[in-house]
Amino acid sequence: VELRGDGLTLSGTAVVDGEPLEGTRRWPASALARGLVLELGRRVVLVLHLARDERPAEPRGMIGESDTLQRVRRELGRVGPRPVAVLVRGATGTGKELAARALHDASARAGGPFVAVSLAAVAPSVVASELFGHQKGAFTGADDERLGCFRRASGGTLFLDEIGECPVEVQVALLRAIDSGK
Repeated sequence: VELRGDGLTLSGTAVVDGEPLEGTRRWPASALARGLVLELGRRVVLVLHLARDERPAEPRGMIGESDTLQRVRRELGRVGPRPVAVLVRGATGTGKELAARALHDASARAGGPFVAVSLAAVAPSVVASELFGHQKGAFTGADDERLGCFRRASGGTLFLDEIGECPVEVQVALLRAIDSGK
């Protein structure tokens, strides 16, 4: 058996589409697109069919075939290559981080870091420092310079989960940083 893009070559003894095959014969790709019935030893029947998988590659971890998930995949593929900030909304556990990773993978930033931060897990007193970093001595306990999430994600993607859980003042600073790009 030899399968190439232009067709299929079979060698041996069999019955193909009701005709005996002895020796070698070639069928064009169009015959495979319709399907070839191959009978082997009067007991085994195979249908050889060349099918093209036209589905886009599934983003990492997004498994399923529902209409909703297919729509989400299409939107991720459409938005991912664009150099814009994206708001991903959904209830806890619906895969927002998977969507963010898919956007990252589809973007020009795919070679850069992917930094995910759950703001609900960061103490309100240090959330600004976690996001924007701080200099040594900026406050009591700041013994070293710390790069914030924005700097750690430079050249890549920053995924901020549970933004509504951080203090309003920090949300304002986040909006300013996202809007200005600085």
